[in-house]
Amino acid sequence: MKTNVLIQYQGVDTQETFGNRTIFILISRERSTIYNRLAGTE
Repeated sequence: MKTNVLIQYQGVDTQETFGNRTIFILISRERSTIYNRLAGTE
């Protein structure tokens, strides 16, 4: 779970690293939004 959070917060760096996995990036961004809501940091 901690790894997922790091990937989500990297954003652009993650896109450059994974390249063709843009779908994975989009899913990660949505997950980070959910985590932020759970943490109360919307």
